[in-house]
Amino acid sequence: MPVTEKKQLESLLQASAALHSSIDLPELLRKMIDLISGVLECSGSSIYVFDQAKGELVLEADTAGKDLNLKIEAGPRVYAAGVGVPVHVRDSRTDKRWEALAQGDEGPQSVLCVPMQFNGQSVGVIEATDKKDGGQFDYDDLQLFQGFANICGAAIINARRFSAVSSENRKLKETLAGSVVNLIGNSTAVQKITSVIKKVAHVDSIVLITGESGTGKEIIARSIHALSDRKDKPFIPVNCGAVPEILLESELFGHEKGAFTGADRQRAGIFEEAEGGTVFLDEIGETSLTTQVKLLRVLQEGAFKRVGSNREIKSNVRVISATNRKLEELVAEKKFREDLYYRINVVAIPVPPLRERMDDLPVLAGHFLKKSCEKLKKNSAGISPAVMRLFFSYEWKGNVRELENTIESAVAMSEGSFLEPGDLPVRFSSALSSAPGFMSLAHLTYDEAKDEFEKQYFSGLLQLHNGDVHKAAEQSKVSEKSIVRRRQRFDISKNKE
Repeated sequence: MPVTEKKQLESLLQASAALHSSIDLPELLRKMIDLISGVLECSGSSIYVFDQAKGELVLEADTAGKDLNLKIEAGPRVYAAGVGVPVHVRDSRTDKRWEALAQGDEGPQSVLCVPMQFNGQSVGVIEATDKKDGGQFDYDDLQLFQGFANICGAAIINARRFSAVSSENRKLKETLAGSVVNLIGNSTAVQKITSVIKKVAHVDSIVLITGESGTGKEIIARSIHALSDRKDKPFIPVNCGAVPEILLESELFGHEKGAFTGADRQRAGIFEEAEGGTVFLDEIGETSLTTQVKLLRVLQEGAFKRVGSNREIKSNVRVISATNRKLEELVAEKKFREDLYYRINVVAIPVPPLRERMDDLPVLAGHFLKKSCEKLKKNSAGISPAVMRLFFSYEWKGNVRELENTIESAVAMSEGSFLEPGDLPVRFSSALSSAPGFMSLAHLTYDEAKDEFEKQYFSGLLQLHNGDVHKAAEQSKVSEKSIVRRRQRFDISKNKE
């Protein structure tokens, strides 16, 4: 490898390690400014970040002492941010596109403006002006700066997410101090569910909570109870799918002594013990048609009989049900009573899986990290950006419960200040091996890192141009033969292009 390429790759790896070690945004921006000067050996540098609320490009850091938070309305950095392509001005005095930059002899003469992006999202622009040796920026400088910009974009997004976690943790403490709605997150779905909880808590309507296992259905049920007028009475949950059918009726309604073999004493059931409070029937879709008949009776008439008794017992409880099954399909298959379905489905609260509310993931992860550290009596400063990237690319089939267990496992295995990919359970190993980004290269040998970088680069390049080798060669300034050779070497299949 030529000395220049080797130096570039080493610079990018060092920059990646330095930037991804910072999760405080102001500190990160200061490091970026310092690194730009070191990487490109330039006289001046600036960082412009999109203010998403205002839809504007704003100056966030600068070496020239300009007013921060200055609104930027024109120039190469606005073009680079808006179009998503780098702007290379070799000499502003002769480049008619940007001649306003020169400002006589006082303005910058050679300029690089490169967009920062992350997962297709525009983050902002980094700018470098005038080389210290008086020369002009060349194509090698542009390539190096583009790689640096990609690292910066990812680092800024990660810092924002960690900032959001800290902010939401503070809000969470304030919220939990004066409220008992224990849902964590700020996504639209969570806000909607929270609103429904507050509305139905003070009325006795029957509630049906639907959603996949591990989404937090019982937390919602407990929140409804805790906000209701029944909050000082019992809340008793029962997992209908975990109790054998032969015992479920006794569990719900109780039994008399001698009602069946082994019934050596009278026993009160859940509906009796929860008098005045709330019964939570989890996985109600798992009940038999026989049990469903008796549940329908207690819901309609507010009365039940213990197993082995003819005496009717009045019941004053609120019933909240939950299921991870599609009850409409069970009704159609004659496996669930239609009249019971309509009886329990007065107020429906659908709970989305975690993969559909990933905006809440950083907040949830921060909450579970704190909880796990307290439980295991361990200290952890946070979750590394590499782990957060893995979390965002993971499917979370077990939803919030899987996330909680994953973080507890990682805290138990962690020996450092931050949770790292190596602390995660084995099932994350495949995701780790395919995780994009320069941080993963830092764990390889130099030759392995070079190969992995080229594989990712040429795979992405060909994908960008829909497999057109000629266009890929034009952009990359690499010969078509070299691109074809690397495609064969790295087995970059056409269906991935």
